[in-house]
Amino acid sequence: MAGKDILRFVEWAFTGTDPELTKKVNNQWDELKQYDDNTLVRIMDSDPDHSRRRTAEQILKTRIERRRRL
Repeated sequence: MAGKDILRFVEWAFTGTDPELTKKVNNQWDELKQYDDNTLVRIMDSDPDHSRRRTAEQILKTRIERRRRL
């Protein structure tokens, strides 16, 4: 293993997450939060990337719950 790989492994071992993966997930979440509900539904129905579909579903569920509480 290269030194960088060892450091990433140690960080993962203590935090349980890969920093690059966390960054990717956060970027995807921020991107999808900007879309309206209809676009999120289209992503849930037809996007080939499963992680984008799940993220869109979670954002939409959060919005619906927030509206119910208002």
